Amino acid sequence: MLSVREIGIYTIMFILIFSREPKAQVQQLDIEGMWELALDHNLDIKNAGLEIDRSENMKRSSWDPGMTQFIWEYGQINSDLNDSKYVIEQSLGSPFEMSATRKYYRSETDLWEINESRIVRNVKKTLRQHYYSWIFENQRLEIVEKGLELFSRASEYSALQYQTGESNLLSRALIDSKWQELNIKADRIQVNKRTLINQINVIVNSEDRVEPVQDSLGRLVIVLPDNAESISIDSLPEVAMEKQRAIVARSFHGLTKSKISPYFSAGYFNQQLLQESGFQGFLVGVGFPLWFFPQKSRIQATSINMSIAENRYAYEKFQTINEYENLRMRLEQLNENLRFYEEQRLENARLIEENANLLYESGEIGYLEFVQNLTTALEIQEDYLTLVNEYNQLVIEMFYYMDI
Repeated sequence: MLSVREIGIYTIMFILIFSREPKAQVQQLDIEGMWELALDHNLDIKNAGLEIDRSENMKRSSWDPGMTQFIWEYGQINSDLNDSKYVIEQSLGSPFEMSATRKYYRSETDLWEINESRIVRNVKKTLRQHYYSWIFENQRLEIVEKGLELFSRASEYSALQYQTGESNLLSRALIDSKWQELNIKADRIQVNKRTLINQINVIVNSEDRVEPVQDSLGRLVIVLPDNAESISIDSLPEVAMEKQRAIVARSFHGLTKSKISPYFSAGYFNQQLLQESGFQGFLVGVGFPLWFFPQKSRIQATSINMSIAENRYAYEKFQTINEYENLRMRLEQLNENLRFYEEQRLENARLIEENANLLYESGEIGYLEFVQNLTTALEIQEDYLTLVNEYNQLVIEMFYYMDI
């Protein structure tokens, strides 16, 4: 028989074991699979769509004739006797203002649609940057781990030489120091990888955790346009946003001007006169602002805002053209650097790596030359990977311009 205490302990263990939430599964996806998830779940993209819906609703509210007013009167209105009277009056608003309001909200809706396009492009760009940065860090870790293995073997051989008196303590200390340095670098790379994974999952916003497919870091393929004139600068989201903001400012200026237009109203009344009912008629009214000075100041203020928006659009267009040209030149320069590595330096690094360990163990080179040669080979390989990553990040920027 189990005691009460034992039954309680087993009950608590049972509850803890079976009440745990199942762990989120980990999916290994390529960039296209991650992008499909991001399109469905990314919060920034969802909110951009909601902004459009909100603006569409505001556009539908532009026809607003105003309040319907009901007035009932009772007392000595037109005679000594108590009579009753009721009036129904409907404001019809200003047709010019309602038209200007609709035009303003339509331009605002267009702005939010451009903003959605901008957010989609930015999310795609950021996701690609993190994805290929993770592949870069992963492959960089492979180079470091290969160096750790080579220096570990060399450390064992150096320890054996030290025990037999064939080498001094300095050789062993130098190799061990390099091994420790690579260990620290490997730890930093692991932290970078975990950080990038977290950033990717924030973008994708999926219930299951995602990780990139472990692939080799290759150069992304792109056909560069000749110059900035080869693409539509006005179609780029940042430029299009500033252009549309100028249109919105112009629409708001028109809306402000429309407030000096006349307002109309219509109504119906029914009353008693000398306690006899059946007296009725219709009301038609028109209203307009007599005090133009406050509204004139508002119109001038919106005119200034319109000029500011036009200047921002012109500056954004000029800046984008220059950024595009700088990006294209940097890509061409990196392409030349990568070609030099692929045609010469990588082959040299491979030969150095293959022979350094053999020559050291055979005694043909000393520990200092071994460390220098192997460090050089690993640095060449890592430098090449860094250049490929930099090249890919610039290509991703170019994809953003070209809407790829």
